Amino acid sequence: MAEKTLTLIEHLEELRIHILRFCVVFLLCTAVTYAYRKELLDFIRKPVEKPLQKYTQQQATLKTNQQQQETKLLNGTNAYTCNCSAPQKTNRQTNKPIADSLAKPAKQKTPPVKQDWLAKTKTIAKTTLNKVKTTFNDFYTFFQHKAPDRVRQETIAIQNKEKQAVDRLNCVCTLKQANNTGSPMVYLGLAELFFAQMKVAIFAGLFFSLPYLLIEIWLFIAPALYFKEKKLFWIFVPSTYLFFISGAIFGYTIVFPFGFDFFLSLSQPGKIMPSLSIGNYLSFVTHLFLAFGFIFELPVFVFILARMGLLTPQTMLRNLRFALLIIAVASAVLTPPDPFTMLLMGIPLTLLYLISIVVCFFAQNKHKAALRKQNIDPDM
Repeated sequence: MAEKTLTLIEHLEELRIHILRFCVVFLLCTAVTYAYRKELLDFIRKPVEKPLQKYTQQQATLKTNQQQQETKLLNGTNAYTCNCSAPQKTNRQTNKPIADSLAKPAKQKTPPVKQDWLAKTKTIAKTTLNKVKTTFNDFYTFFQHKAPDRVRQETIAIQNKEKQAVDRLNCVCTLKQANNTGSPMVYLGLAELFFAQMKVAIFAGLFFSLPYLLIEIWLFIAPALYFKEKKLFWIFVPSTYLFFISGAIFGYTIVFPFGFDFFLSLSQPGKIMPSLSIGNYLSFVTHLFLAFGFIFELPVFVFILARMGLLTPQTMLRNLRFALLIIAVASAVLTPPDPFTMLLMGIPLTLLYLISIVVCFFAQNKHKAALRKQNIDPDM
């Protein structure tokens, strides 16, 4: 039974149905990921959190030290936390605390001598005269306008006595420590955080709905493919998805922490400090995800070129030196300019190139390659 041939309008109608079904799945995935938008933002911010906290703590520590210096100049006690206790009275003869001497068995003391009535009278008279003198001085100071210099001298004398009393206390003072938790991310515009959450939800929804998109593509083009082409499709499509995920994971786990640490190390405490915007950071990280994902698609591109007869394993081996040079330049451009991070990028790219040579060996079309060497287009 002959298969029914569809017209162009019927093909477009079928394509529209596949697109609508994918859009429904994509919207459902986006709705689910939007419910976890905060967790997704925390996941994306994780590679930059430690470097950002480390370098912003330097600024916070410097600012705290400056504030403490100013505080000590204005009021020295506010910069310290002190624990004071009253001094223990010591025995003048043994120079030990009285509590220790009391703990020992006390010696027999002689009974106190009773004072006679004359000594008691002298003590009472002396106390009375001191009170009268103090009262007279107070009256003379406040009502007769004592000279300001004398008042100031007496005030200084009182302060010295208070200071001596404080100095006799047993105090242990420690410098107050500030809680330096680093600098969090900020959003500059009123709606920037909202759009950042929407963007991360859309990207996550697209990521999770991509396998269903591949299924819809397969359902649309499968009737027009031969058996070998169908076999290649199921090898080509999943490998493309897996290589892209591998590149994104590699960038997130290995390159991002070292790269962000390098960029933030350029800050100058006290002069130039980072204040990262969540919108700009999300755009930057998204571009890096796409860059590393497409770089890891190298074996897939080699597979396509080998099937078209445009590339052979011999050509790749002959140009290995130039490929290593291109890999070194790409590693220097895509990563911070320090040798360690460049090696983290260069070694996986070199391994991918070697894997691509093996893929090219199995995927090459010798017939098309031979025709192209003779300047003959195999598709004509």
